[in-house]
Amino acid sequence: MPSYLIAIVTHLILLGILTTAVCDQQCRHVRVLLFLPVYVMALFLAYVNQMNMLSTELVVLRDSGTLFDFSLVIDSVSIPFVILHSVVFLAALFYLFPYAKHYTSLKVKRFCCLYVLLYLSALLVYIVDNGLVMLLLLDLTVLLVVLAATSDRKNLRVRRAAVLYIVIMGFASICIALGYLTFVAKYKAVRFDVLRALWRVYGIWGYETIIAAMLMLLGLAAKTGLVPFHVWLPKLHSEAPTPLSAVLSSSIVALGLYGFLRIFLDVLGPPMHITLIAAALGFASLFYGSIYATTCNDIKRLLAFSTIACMGYATLVLSSAIYVGAKGEEVAAGILISSTTLYVLGHGLSKASLFLAAGVSTLLRGTRSLDKLRGLVYASPVLYIACLLYTSDAADELDGVDLGGRRII
Repeated sequence: MPSYLIAIVTHLILLGILTTAVCDQQCRHVRVLLFLPVYVMALFLAYVNQMNMLSTELVVLRDSGTLFDFSLVIDSVSIPFVILHSVVFLAALFYLFPYAKHYTSLKVKRFCCLYVLLYLSALLVYIVDNGLVMLLLLDLTVLLVVLAATSDRKNLRVRRAAVLYIVIMGFASICIALGYLTFVAKYKAVRFDVLRALWRVYGIWGYETIIAAMLMLLGLAAKTGLVPFHVWLPKLHSEAPTPLSAVLSSSIVALGLYGFLRIFLDVLGPPMHITLIAAALGFASLFYGSIYATTCNDIKRLLAFSTIACMGYATLVLSSAIYVGAKGEEVAAGILISSTTLYVLGHGLSKASLFLAAGVSTLLRGTRSLDKLRGLVYASPVLYIACLLYTSDAADELDGVDLGGRRII
């Protein structure tokens, strides 16, 4: 089995260890069920490796039509995101059961139903082979995120954050739709494989196609939470229920990054100035998110700004891959793309675990303030050890390193 698949299985085990920290003495039977996603996903990964699906294309379903001609395809581009999406959703779902016992204002049944629908809609985004269908699924995902986030009856701040999220995601959807429809009208193709083949033969970057690519880039940047479209991310991620926050900062923000990877690296080869703009957005997000993360006193806002920085870094590296590939260095470009995919996997797993850990610490201390989380290692050693194992950065912070003038131990 490849090394990164082994790393995923290891993170799954750690997610199970972390999740047990939230269980109290009256729900011991739940602890056994918490490890079920570990075994299921381990078997799935072994099957994927055995069938060599990482290097081939598996057509799951195909439908014929006109504007909504689509197929469900699992290929080397989509399967890392599918694995990350499934792992995080399963772990957060099992985390929800003991967490909901302490979160009395949450409508659990409604949240669980919306949560499962959210998983399915986002999963289809990763495997559908039609840009318009993918956009419709992205809009459905936005709607389900808003409904799930507002399942907390007493949190008015999350409702304001949801409104801001809808506005920015609406702008993003309009930009992506206008850009993609421009290519559809020009090349009479809606599916990625057909558009890819036509672009390689007849593709020419002109005034019209450059504007369309720019619109798609801005829309995907908003979906990913890049600067200057980032304002929804720290507000919604910090106020949403913790299981949803874990999914938002790992799998949902990766939807925009996947769209960038699929459209601009797999289907189209964007012109150099589009690549430079994407790199500038990535660098600005990396710088902004890193600076603001060090000034946050709210642990969930800190993780949210960290997500902005991480998505900015991934966008910057992908832009570098496009630039290097345009120079004829295909091997170097492939290495950059593979390393970015591995980075997104590691970020998603680690960030989800840290959000779940933030939920546990909030339950233990009744606050998200870093100033009041000092000494948490003595209250929950399992939580402390799990955080240390997830990321070296978290280990440095939990070991008593100053963070904006504060110590959390």
